[in-house]
Amino acid sequence: MTIAQTIVFENGTTEAMSQHACDAAAGARELSARVGAGDEAAFRELYDDYAPRIRRFVLALSRGNETHADEITQQTFLTAARKLRAVESEAHLWNWLARVARQHLGKAWRRQNREGEIQPLGDEAEIADEPATERKLETALEIAMRSLVPDEQNLIRLFYDQRLSQQEMAARLDTTPKAIANRLDRIREKLRKKITEGLRDEKF
Repeated sequence: MTIAQTIVFENGTTEAMSQHACDAAAGARELSARVGAGDEAAFRELYDDYAPRIRRFVLALSRGNETHADEITQQTFLTAARKLRAVESEAHLWNWLARVARQHLGKAWRRQNREGEIQPLGDEAEIADEPATERKLETALEIAMRSLVPDEQNLIRLFYDQRLSQQEMAARLDTTPKAIANRLDRIREKLRKKITEGLRDEKF
């Protein structure tokens, strides 16, 4: 619990919050240990719980590059399946996954540099060493999401968080897959612009 949380909850609920934190830490330790032991069900649980967040993180870090976001998310969890061991807390688990994602993204950027492409954000070593990066990126993405109208936010959550196919979304929303695809394209472009605007002046 942070100092700010302690101040907010010092009216008698601190003990309950501390218990919640202990339960979350125990859950993270158990889950990570099971993944490290090769438990497939645990890996699926880890992926379902954290993959959407990792994808959003990489999407923001790469300024809307969906190819990077998809590839790095998959690489991150392949690494987790091989190398994750028991962690001490939920925050430790997230930080481990985020660090792996940054490392894979750094490798992708170095490959781009060798091929003459431009790296989207400065030096990836600086990004990996900056402890506030995660907060900055998630803030930029949250601001970008808030700029969307509710229907657009719903489409993004259905596609990325709930991982529905365009066909499933079309059936749910009584429209066609092509209409869904066109709307997603427009929304992605809006998000890319907002994320870029939000990160353009940041020093990572």
